[in-house]
Amino acid sequence: MIPRPPQEHTPNARAPGRVKHRASKTYKAAVYWLAMEARCHLEHWSGVEITPTFHFVKPARRDLDNLAASLKTAYDAIALTGIVANDYSLIPMPAAEFCGAERDEVHLVIRPLTAEEVVCRRQGQRSLAV
Repeated sequence: MIPRPPQEHTPNARAPGRVKHRASKTYKAAVYWLAMEARCHLEHWSGVEITPTFHFVKPARRDLDNLAASLKTAYDAIALTGIVANDYSLIPMPAAEFCGAERDEVHLVIRPLTAEEVVCRRQGQRSLAV
C-alpha cells in the first residue's frame, strides 16, 4: 500500500519543471521507504508483475490510464530497493479502481516472474506456451 501519486505526476499536469521534480523526489522517497519496509518479506526476483488498484474516498470520473502512468516514479522506487535488477523487469498490469475507501491510496499486488516470463511479457506474449 502506497500513497496516491501527487497531482504533478499525471501525464496531463501543467506544472513547472521544478514543481514536478520536487513532487517526484518526495514521492519517490516515500515509496522507497515503504517498499524497503516490505522488502524484508521479499526476495530478489528476475522480474515482477505489478497490479495497481487505486482506492478513493469519493467516486468520480477518473482516467485509469493516466492514473497508471502516474505510478512510473513509484515503480522506479520499488526497483531501487533491489527486489528486481532494474525497472525493465517490472511489468505493470492494467489498473483497477475502488471507491469508498477511508483514504486515497494505491494497493500494489506484486507477483514474481521467471526470467523467461519477463522476456515473453516484454515481447507481447502472455505465456511461454505460444
